[in-house]
Amino acid sequence: MRRFLRPFFVVLALIAGGLTATVATAAPGIPIYRAHVQNVGWLPTTDPSLVGDIAGLPGSGLRVEALQVSRDIQLQAHVQNVGWMAPVTPDGVAGTTGRSLRLEAIKAVSMIPGYHVECEAIVPGAGTIRVGDGGVCGTTGRSLLVEAFRLWLVADGPTEPTASPTATATPTETAMPVTPPASGSARIAFTADGGYDASNGNGTATGVWKGIAAASPDFAAIVGDLGYDPGRERQYCDFVKGLFSGPVEILAGNHEDVTKGGLGTYAQCLPNRAAVSAGDYARQYVIDQGPVRLVMIDPAIDLSPKRTYADSTPEQAWLKAKIAEGKAAGQWIIVAYHKPCPTIGLHGCASSPQLSNLMIKLKVDLVITGHDHKYSRSFPLTGTVTSPVVATRSGIFPQGAGTVFATIGNGGHDHRTITGLPGWVAAASGTNFLPNSFGFLQVDASAGRLVVNEVVTSGGALRDSFTITR
Repeated sequence: MRRFLRPFFVVLALIAGGLTATVATAAPGIPIYRAHVQNVGWLPTTDPSLVGDIAGLPGSGLRVEALQVSRDIQLQAHVQNVGWMAPVTPDGVAGTTGRSLRLEAIKAVSMIPGYHVECEAIVPGAGTIRVGDGGVCGTTGRSLLVEAFRLWLVADGPTEPTASPTATATPTETAMPVTPPASGSARIAFTADGGYDASNGNGTATGVWKGIAAASPDFAAIVGDLGYDPGRERQYCDFVKGLFSGPVEILAGNHEDVTKGGLGTYAQCLPNRAAVSAGDYARQYVIDQGPVRLVMIDPAIDLSPKRTYADSTPEQAWLKAKIAEGKAAGQWIIVAYHKPCPTIGLHGCASSPQLSNLMIKLKVDLVITGHDHKYSRSFPLTGTVTSPVVATRSGIFPQGAGTVFATIGNGGHDHRTITGLPGWVAAASGTNFLPNSFGFLQVDASAGRLVVNEVVTSGGALRDSFTITR
């Protein structure tokens, strides 16, 4: 879900928007719509290149009063003191203007055969409400406002349509064998850049670990930068174990390198308890948890040996082999390393574009990093990190569509700014971003679905989630 930079908040609110000429050429699955907001009026239409972009002002406390969609979707509005109004077809106004009434809920129905609508409503006091075609998107009978709506169209069936036809095998081609998906289920919690409250005093790290404990994952993984205080590694371990009793798997960050030290102590007091197939614990190893293969690596961390995962290196050969093994076993593939690339944080591309390009090429399902003290998540990407191509902007998409990159440096240490909002970004949170949130990434895997949720434990009301299907 795309969020707005605070400096842009007032600018966007003051721009008068109309339904643009791009409406006539928009592809199915890209509804163009806009919101009428309290004290602001009509906001600009959502970007026609962004499926599921947001209409409204999340985090503002301002109510949406009306919604207008340009094509493909029929809307019915539930309005304060009015109730359900008559449905409106495209270009009709769902709700009211000039009457200071809340648009409390909508029902959205696809008008295109073979497609259904997905709808999300951001409701202070109720969180993010998500429903399918014709469901009540919002609340009724609770006198709650909606800050923003998000709509997108999804093709019925197991996969989405693509912009170009999918190649099919000719009679002379030999079909590749299909690997059955791995069975079982798994829940994994990921965090990074946490620190602990004895040192940073802000309570955020405690909240994160309490949230992880409440989620009851099979294990928690720390993607680098653990306690931040050299010489106090064991105090950090006691802090974590005092809040979460399950297995905690660790990975080296730049605060555990040869200069700052402590990695060996961390590995002793938070030892490997979950790994089925471990290599160099805390640096380069594999965890197999039911249908998930998690590969933890340490590119650009100043340890001996210092690994780059560049082409023709032994570590890249090891990485490719471990990914191939997981794919052959029908597992979801998650790769975690501390320094991100791409990023929208202050550190820039701190690891290696060559490594991230490899992740895209190998169709890794999810890449998780830390280092930049904020949260961000990409849409599924193809291409390269310097020229990324957004494969889909839907919140539900088929495996193999693209690789998702998530940076989860919001584990408790001081938040930092977002440096920009390129088009490949699906969600973000930083000091200059609405909202500014701390939390952890929860991954739930089964044979047919990989469901990823950013769980907010303190700060703003960011909600981000996506699902990969088979």
